[in-house]
Amino acid sequence: MPTPKLTMSVNAGAYVTGFESGGFGGVTGPDSSTVQLGAQSTDGWVSQTWQLYDYPPGFSPGGGWTLSASGVWENTNLNPSSFLCPATMWGKWMTRVLVTYGDGTTVMDDSTAFQIVSVDGLVAIAASEGSQFGGPRQRYAAPLDTTIRALQSLVGGGPGTMLSVAGAGPFNNLVVADGYDAIYFPDAVTAIVILTGIVAPSGGKSRRLAIVSPHGSFGVACPHLDGGSTGINQFENAEPAASVNTDTIYLGGAVGHWRRIAYPG
Repeated sequence: MPTPKLTMSVNAGAYVTGFESGGFGGVTGPDSSTVQLGAQSTDGWVSQTWQLYDYPPGFSPGGGWTLSASGVWENTNLNPSSFLCPATMWGKWMTRVLVTYGDGTTVMDDSTAFQIVSVDGLVAIAASEGSQFGGPRQRYAAPLDTTIRALQSLVGGGPGTMLSVAGAGPFNNLVVADGYDAIYFPDAVTAIVILTGIVAPSGGKSRRLAIVSPHGSFGVACPHLDGGSTGINQFENAEPAASVNTDTIYLGGAVGHWRRIAYPG
C-alpha cells in the first residue's frame, strides 16, 4: 500500500515536501504567504482529511475549512482550499493528511509544515512538533534554541556586559562605551546622570541599553534624544513607569529600569 506524502506550494511556487526545499520537512516562507496543500500521489485514495492541527492564535483558514471540537481545522476535499497566513501573524502552521484506502486502512502523513519567523528572529514551537524544522537530532529543540538566542540578542546582544557605577553622583558626562548592555547604579543616586559616548550600532540594527537602579528615582539625561550624532533614540518603559521630559528620563518608584533603543540615523 502506498504511503501518502503531503506536499505544499507557497505563493504559487513548486510543490515541495520540505526536504526538497533544503529543510527537514518544514518550509519557511515570508509574511502574507498563501499555502496550498497537496500530495505527491492520490492513487487509491477513497477519502481524505486535510488538517491544520496547530497554528498561530486567532488564525482562520477561510472557506472550505471547518473547525473541529478539538480545535483542528479540517478540509475533506480531494484538493483542499488554500489558506492565507496574514501579515500580522507569525509562527507555525502544522499540517497533516489522513487518507483512507479501498481496504479501509487509514494512513497519515504529517512530515511537512510551514512557518513564518518573526521580524525579530523568533521561531515558534508548535504542538506535537517533531523533526519538521529541527531534524532527527535536535527536533523541536532547534527552534527553541533559535528563539532563546534571538531573545538574548534583543535584550542584550550577547552574553551581556554591565557597567557598574557606585556612589551617589553627580555623574555628569558619564561615558558609556560601545559594548555595554546595561548600567547598574547600586547606590542611591541624588543627582541627574548625563550619559555620553553612546554610539548607535551600524547595519540598521537596534541597540538596547538598560539602566538599572534598586533605589529611589533620579533623572538620566541623554543628549540627542530626538536624533543627532547618536541616531534616533526612543525609549520603552519597564517597571516602574518612566517619564520623559525633553532630553531627560526620570525613573520612578523604588526599583526600576528603562531601556534605550537607538536606531542609526
